[in-house]
Amino acid sequence: MASRTVRLSEEERLLTPQELADYLGVPLATVYGWRYRGNGPPGVRIGRHLRYRWSDIQGWLTAQTSNRGGQMSGANWVVDKGIDSARRRR
Repeated sequence: MASRTVRLSEEERLLTPQELADYLGVPLATVYGWRYRGNGPPGVRIGRHLRYRWSDIQGWLTAQTSNRGGQMSGANWVVDKGIDSARRRR
């Protein structure tokens, strides 16, 4: 049986967590933190591998910018947490 190569358009291709982090300009740990807390873009499990659809990412980004007046809540969470942590240490 011959193997067949399937070419996907950029919109059809699934992103890895690292590719998503690179695209959004955030650390990989932030992407996993969003997933753990349930406030990041929805991911898809393919066996044991986590992937993200472009359409889900775009929808999540649109929701973030419309909910926060142009600011992404996930990215702001990291900043807010750092401020809260500093306040707790005082």
